Amino acid sequence: MSGFYYKVAARIMMAIMAYATEEIANVDSDFQNLIKNENLIVQWAVNKDGPASYFQIENGKFNAIRDQRHPKPDITILIKDGKTAIKVLRGSPEILQEQVDAGNVTVNGDEEKIEQLKPILNIIQEYLKDLRE
Repeated sequence: MSGFYYKVAARIMMAIMAYATEEIANVDSDFQNLIKNENLIVQWAVNKDGPASYFQIENGKFNAIRDQRHPKPDITILIKDGKTAIKVLRGSPEILQEQVDAGNVTVNGDEEKIEQLKPILNIIQEYLKDLRE
């Protein structure tokens, strides 16, 4: 598959994740409790010029912004290429960590904010696990 294919597929997966997380925020009381006091902006991007989206949590409200880069995110998750993005966006939380360890994904931001993000990602991944099967 070409790099273009993976960029398009990554953009679609980002949109699915954004939409799904907005829905989770509307219906899941555990997720709502988890984010109720959070203020966090998380940027997802595929390399420096590939697809990008971010989500913002502000006082318990979740908002996904598709196809944009935030000028000052709290956390940036930069994925080296579209093929890796598909693995990460479809995968379990362990795959994200494996790709970080392999140098294919970098996560930048305040360590405390990154720790706050982990349980949020775990809930999202639990809902999205059927996409992996």
